[in-house]
Amino acid sequence: MCTTIHELVAILQALYMWYNYRDMHPRLSRKKELAKRTVVYLVMTASMITLLGLLMLLVLGYQFDLKNRSVEQMGLVQYDSSPRSATVSVDGTVLGGKTQTKGSVLPGKRQFAMQLAGYESWQKTLDISAGVVTWLSYPRLVPTERRIVTTYETTGLQTTLAAPNGRYMALWQVEDGVPRFGIVDVRSSDRPVIDKYEPTTEQLGGLDSAHPAETHGFSLKSWSRNSRYIIATHEYQRAGQEAQVEWLWIDRESPSSMVNLTNLFGLGLTDVKPLDNRSVFILSSDDVREASVSTGSISKPLITGVRSFDTYTDDVVTYIATDATNVSAGVWRRGSPGPVVVANVPVDGESIRIAASRYFNKDTIAVSIGRQVTFYRGDIPTSEAGVAALLRTATDFTFNHPVEHLQFNRSGQFLVAEDDKGFVSYDLERAEVSQNVQKYSTGAIDWLDAHHVTQVDSSGELIMQEFDGLNATRLMPIVASHAHLLTQDGKYVYGWQEQDGTVMLRRLSMTIQ
Repeated sequence: MCTTIHELVAILQALYMWYNYRDMHPRLSRKKELAKRTVVYLVMTASMITLLGLLMLLVLGYQFDLKNRSVEQMGLVQYDSSPRSATVSVDGTVLGGKTQTKGSVLPGKRQFAMQLAGYESWQKTLDISAGVVTWLSYPRLVPTERRIVTTYETTGLQTTLAAPNGRYMALWQVEDGVPRFGIVDVRSSDRPVIDKYEPTTEQLGGLDSAHPAETHGFSLKSWSRNSRYIIATHEYQRAGQEAQVEWLWIDRESPSSMVNLTNLFGLGLTDVKPLDNRSVFILSSDDVREASVSTGSISKPLITGVRSFDTYTDDVVTYIATDATNVSAGVWRRGSPGPVVVANVPVDGESIRIAASRYFNKDTIAVSIGRQVTFYRGDIPTSEAGVAALLRTATDFTFNHPVEHLQFNRSGQFLVAEDDKGFVSYDLERAEVSQNVQKYSTGAIDWLDAHHVTQVDSSGELIMQEFDGLNATRLMPIVASHAHLLTQDGKYVYGWQEQDGTVMLRRLSMTIQ
């Protein structure tokens, strides 16, 4: 672009000098002088319009093909990788720059590749559209030689859960009959910092010495989106008595302030979702309510007849509800007069799922009925009119089997429909559905980052794949029932491995140092 501008300036300067050349010669008649000026101005104007037009074509991605004597609009591709400095090639031709870089590419199916010494190569075929920017900024290169070290060993580990921000893990363990809660801080590049806390008899049932429980079982359910608050369940059983289940709320920054929600609210709880403050949404007697952990106060029912629910933000709840005739998928938004039904099926009809997220300043609501997946882009509705407006934005695709899990990735760009055998993903940015991807194990897939999913195969190997199932890479052996995570800086993958009753926290280096 700068070269074109410089050429334009040079041409205008030449025209100006040619025009002033008349001062060095006898003056022409007034009529000829006027004609000469007109010609000069027309030439200068035409030159400027032509050069500006050429400049605009270049800006819009057009290039001149001298071989075919044609002008064709290109597609712009933005490249990046983790780690950077990878060599980029398109259809076997190496580009001049290295990641992070960009380049114009002819429309159509193109083979892209990235290579970096010491790392496994990466490649993918994409259909490039003219005049469209394609982002290839997500390739995660894996070292050819896996460097895995053990950073911590323990026993009696029951449950672990990774925080959304890639900085922490939570754990519960029972050693010699003593329950302990712990936070694993993986921010250090040296080794993780692990702090543990022993709950009191007021916080956990079955700890009193007079009537101690014979067994303690813990399950970590969820983190709040800001990675501060944690929900867990504790199941304990005394001799000759039935097992009891209680729900716990834990502040990562102050585990000693652990709250027994079952005792605090005095309700039988079916599910609890933490918010980014000292509040929770609870499901009790098929009603969803909001409750304060600080005061113990509980709102009136926000949604009734609920079978399951999830939170999209602190202000939005998606749910599945049942009445005598229908199973409904709906959404509730703070400030609205009540919940709004997005879709429903007969009680004896096909299975129905719902999920919500946000991408590029628009809400996305996805509903699956049997094999059919429909998603809507707009604003979370607060009325029937809002639902009607949202339904007009419908986009559909079909999964191979009835959908068992429906979820968005962390950024909201990818919608994933899956069952126990496979999954497909829909890319909201490119408006493309992936091919069906085989699953290595049952249960919902996990997201390692915004573009990569993980599965654990039958041999216990952690497999990383891109959102469309391509570039599958085996990372390290782990225990599938425990958490794993990619650190926020992308340098390490942590996972748990068990050997002879000892559970080890192991770390894979994703960069060559």
